[in-house]
Amino acid sequence: MKTIKKILFLSIAMLLFATCSEDQIDGVIVGSINGRVVSSGTNIALENVKISTNPSSSTVFTDAEGNFVLDNIEVQTYSVQAELSGYVTSFESVTVIEDAAATVAFELITSNANNQPPTAPNLVFPEDLSTEVALDVEFTWEASDPILMMSYRMY
Repeated sequence: MKTIKKILFLSIAMLLFATCSEDQIDGVIVGSINGRVVSSGTNIALENVKISTNPSSSTVFTDAEGNFVLDNIEVQTYSVQAELSGYVTSFESVTVIEDAAATVAFELITSNANNQPPTAPNLVFPEDLSTEVALDVEFTWEASDPILMMSYRMY
């Protein structure tokens, strides 16, 4: 009986050890992002542009030719941001794949290129140098907004 118990115990123990397996934990899979930043319209390379990602990986600055490299970042999709004083901050989406370089290009526009002021208001009523105007006067001006491409009156 003792021998049967020993054999049964050893058989169960061997069966348990044979069926157990290690779950392999893979290391972090990495890739890289390469890119270039230029000025929109002129394609002049922009130096010292701050390049960062979300989710956060690392921050780098462009070289004299406007190039940058983000090395050894985890494989996933990132929102890459290019930021330089005097230019509108730009975002691009890029997916990093294993052992490969994803490429992204930025064309930054100057910060005042999108913001044009409205035209100077023009007095409509009462006309300039008017006389004999009622005491209760409502002044009216006209102006236009080149961005919205519309005219409007102000009272």
